[in-house]
Amino acid sequence: MQLRSRLGTYVPLQVSGQRSANAIAYARGDVVTVVPRLTLRDFNWEDTFLELAAGRDWRNVLTGENIGGGTVLLTDLFRRFPVALLAAS
Repeated sequence: MQLRSRLGTYVPLQVSGQRSANAIAYARGDVVTVVPRLTLRDFNWEDTFLELAAGRDWRNVLTGENIGGGTVLLTDLFRRFPVALLAAS
């Protein structure tokens, strides 16, 4: 997948919920990166979530999972891999 042609400027994204201080997210064009910070193995994300653009489908380039737009729990996003690289499809 060619991601470089889909990149724009960096835009920070709001992570919300009880563990929001433990994740960083930003968009660059139609690519979104989400990474944990200051966490230990098997971290409990509880109700922490990220809002992705609604009406778009997203694909995690690292796991191959398809993710719908709107509210996405970080527990679901990090279920198979500890970071996420999402590309709008």
